[in-house]
Amino acid sequence: MAVVALLAALVALVLAQLLAGPITRLNAVAEKVAAGDLTVQARVERRDETGRLAATFNKMITQLNVNRPGEPVTVA
Repeated sequence: MAVVALLAALVALVLAQLLAGPITRLNAVAEKVAAGDLTVQARVERRDETGRLAATFNKMITQLNVNRPGEPVTVA
């Protein structure tokens, strides 16, 4: 019984990391952009909603660079 509970906990931990990991990494990129660093890019790891969000985020960063070349970015 304890082995089954341990195995279930291990599976839950792995699944949580698979789901939360890409979002955590995207959040780190968002924090850098918010601080004014437009050189970062999000890693597109999947083809699901999280991957599409990362790709869209990269497009946004590219557009910011196109619209404001060389200008420092200020965040209100």
